[in-house]
Amino acid sequence: MSQKLPRLITLEEHWVSPTLASSPRFQGLYKSLFQRDPSLAAHLQDVSAGRIASMNRHSIDVQVVSHSPGLRTLNECRSANDDLYKAICAHSDRIAGFAVLPVAEPAFCGEELRRCVEELGFKGALIDHQTWKGTYYTGPEYNSMWETFEKLDVPCYMHPTWLAEHQIQALVPSEEVSKPAQKAITGSSWGWHTDTGSHVLQLHAAGVFDRFPNLKLVLGHFGEMLPFMLDRIEAFSSRYGGFKRSFKEMWRENIWITTSGVWSLDPLATILRNTSIDRIMFSIDYPYSTNEVGLKWFKDLADSGLVNEAGLQKIAHLNAARLLKL
Repeated sequence: MSQKLPRLITLEEHWVSPTLASSPRFQGLYKSLFQRDPSLAAHLQDVSAGRIASMNRHSIDVQVVSHSPGLRTLNECRSANDDLYKAICAHSDRIAGFAVLPVAEPAFCGEELRRCVEELGFKGALIDHQTWKGTYYTGPEYNSMWETFEKLDVPCYMHPTWLAEHQIQALVPSEEVSKPAQKAITGSSWGWHTDTGSHVLQLHAAGVFDRFPNLKLVLGHFGEMLPFMLDRIEAFSSRYGGFKRSFKEMWRENIWITTSGVWSLDPLATILRNTSIDRIMFSIDYPYSTNEVGLKWFKDLADSGLVNEAGLQKIAHLNAARLLKL
């Protein structure tokens, strides 16, 4: 890439509150990740000099930081949000925040979102795509959460999390599949993403986007499989029942997607044919993915000819700045 890099904003960038990182449950959730990469725990807890230095080395102007999956209770979420706010105050020109919400306690989600946006200045929330019990957000008990997102005009970033045990067994029941393979298939290589995409289908089928037509939903990892099935979903979604808008209309009007953690240009070539470039945003998935590999991908995109200069600027920072009011 010979030309000057555009400003880069990334918005699926993770962190773990030091207050909660030492808890036995969190250590258990992240044990295998920490074993594979002993430096990961330190990177996750750093929202200061080390993170800023990595951003500087890799031309990232602003990170929107959010808590990694796994929090359960309102008290855990409030504590994490307060810790993140303190970290942001020290680097407010470089770091912004997404709130974490107690999705297993839906009655408190709207209240905590409002507190974080109105009092702490957060730009929306990044939530686990289901509760630790395997519950989705289609029922009336979640109306207050969706209503608050809509009224505050901030996005909900729906991020994959671990599946419940009954879901793991349903997806990979074969005893011939090793435990490590089962974890990968039901986790970050497949199951996390398909289940998040399935949740979006269920939100549409349950009428959530009809009840909250201005809801803004962000999906990572190039849209959690949905762009690659968009026409087939549209063809069969008439079986869901009667809706004010088709799935494709909802996709165009309510959904944004990010590049997080998918470092090939091939998916983007498909997405650019069925998704507005105004809805595509650059993200890294730091520190599970590195700023270095993300920057290389962006430079490859700039050299590829897939998008023009105006489109490159949109993906790099303009779409995120507009959506998050940065």
